[in-house]
Amino acid sequence: MKKIFIVIAILSLLTACGSSSFISSNYEELNTIEDGFGNAGTIYVAEDKSVSTVANEISENRQPEYISTTDDEKMFLLYPEDSTEEVIHLMQSEDNPEDTIIEVVEEDFAEESYDFGMLETFGVLLIASRLYGWNHTDADLKLKKKKKGYKGYINQFTSSDGTIRKGSSVRGGGPGTGK
Repeated sequence: MKKIFIVIAILSLLTACGSSSFISSNYEELNTIEDGFGNAGTIYVAEDKSVSTVANEISENRQPEYISTTDDEKMFLLYPEDSTEEVIHLMQSEDNPEDTIIEVVEEDFAEESYDFGMLETFGVLLIASRLYGWNHTDADLKLKKKKKGYKGYINQFTSSDGTIRKGSSVRGGGPGTGK
């Protein structure tokens, strides 16, 4: 009976780890980022893999609630609010277009930092609004849509403290910021 309990406990832990564990086990960690509100994210790289290939690998491991349209340069995967990862942003690397940058962030990070026009372009804004409870009124939605902000790790700059500054069009800590 103890053996069955141990096996169930181990399987529960593995299930709880979800995609984040899959991502950290299969891709190289590059950096961590944080916005001005203390919301965090982790950056990984998938070498010699396209954005759509990485999206397929991650979603085969754990099916997201939403996958944006397949694109060679940028995609989003949204997971439920109670998961270990909530928003996964995949971007084609500017340094090596054959690599994919994987940004795993908390839902609060996405709401506070991401450029809402970009999220709307990829069909993510309304889905995230429903999934995470963003923009409860039409007035809030109109204001949020106008918000300019962070467009992803490949468009970032290194601030002196390695944090994402609210109101900047590019944000985040880059390699070597000590994070």
